[in-house]
Amino acid sequence: MQENEKVSSQESQNLQEQLDRLTSEITGLRLQIDRMQTRTKELQDSNKSLQEQVDKLNKSKSELEELQKQKDDLFALIIHDIKNPAAIIQGLVDLLSSYNYNAVDQQDIIQDIAETSKRIVSLSKEVSRVMALEGTQLLLYKELCDINLILEDQCAINSPAAERKSINLLMNLSDNLPESMMDPQKISEVVDNILSNAIKFTPKEGKVLVSSSFRDDYIVVEVKDTGPGLSEEDLRKAFKKGVRLSSQPTGGESSTGLGLWIIKKLVEAHKGRVWVKSAVGKGSTFCFSLPLVTN
Repeated sequence: MQENEKVSSQESQNLQEQLDRLTSEITGLRLQIDRMQTRTKELQDSNKSLQEQVDKLNKSKSELEELQKQKDDLFALIIHDIKNPAAIIQGLVDLLSSYNYNAVDQQDIIQDIAETSKRIVSLSKEVSRVMALEGTQLLLYKELCDINLILEDQCAINSPAAERKSINLLMNLSDNLPESMMDPQKISEVVDNILSNAIKFTPKEGKVLVSSSFRDDYIVVEVKDTGPGLSEEDLRKAFKKGVRLSSQPTGGESSTGLGLWIIKKLVEAHKGRVWVKSAVGKGSTFCFSLPLVTN
């Protein structure tokens, strides 16, 4: 009886040892599983991070390809625009040197050469401006300015172009506008671009109205014309680089599609905003706002 009890006790002890060993092994396995789960999570996170980086690289690659395409299209457009007036100049020079003309005829040809040369120079300046603005941080040299003085100066500068087309150039400038910190040269360029565009796209004997106001701590400038107006599609792409809108200049003037993009860049550098209100057959009003800031 005692012998049986000893056997039973030994078996029980063996079973307990096996149970303890199995428990220890299970605990070890659980630790391994926990470590594997942790590692799996780390690998999943790493994989997700890598995938995000791949996606960003693919997106950057697509954006760079699109930018390159835009640049190629832009320069193709520019080359085309330069080639045409250059060919005209060459033809006029050949004409002038090949035949005998009286003084009046010679003067007409020389005048045509001069006007066409101006188109090339103007286009070259615009291209240089685009290249200076593209991909660089725009430096502003701000000072306290009265926007009305800039508007008056630009109206005076553009008045001969308006007079040549018998366009009535009007001003409605708000009295007592607060002065604001801005780069006067760059804002003058903004106004000149908008105003010259308005004159360019307004038919003879039309009207262009330049106005200023103060709204919600912003100085607002509006240039309203009586031109052909813009379609919904034109409105969506008006300020994109190198885009030519469907409306055409009314006096044979040239247009590169770069001016509005330049305007947007310069105004946004001042933390301002540009927009346009227009409808086909009802003219256009190009506007920009500048914050009233002191630095």
